[in-house]
Amino acid sequence: MTTPSSSAPAVSPVTEALRAQAARQRGGYVYAIDPYFGPNGPVPPYGIVGGWSVDSSGQLVSFKLKKIGGFQ
Repeated sequence: MTTPSSSAPAVSPVTEALRAQAARQRGGYVYAIDPYFGPNGPVPPYGIVGGWSVDSSGQLVSFKLKKIGGFQ
């Protein structure tokens, strides 16, 4: 039996595609979605792993993991 190395969900690294999405979401958020959910379908609230805040110039600012019941 294997033991998980961490209890925190895995989060994808910051990629150029993520940076491009942030540039389109100025002043908003870009969410990390559980890979169980496809890129084109609906995502229920429990499918959101966390999110990056995006500043007014379209740059990623910070990431927060979601805990059960909401953001930390």
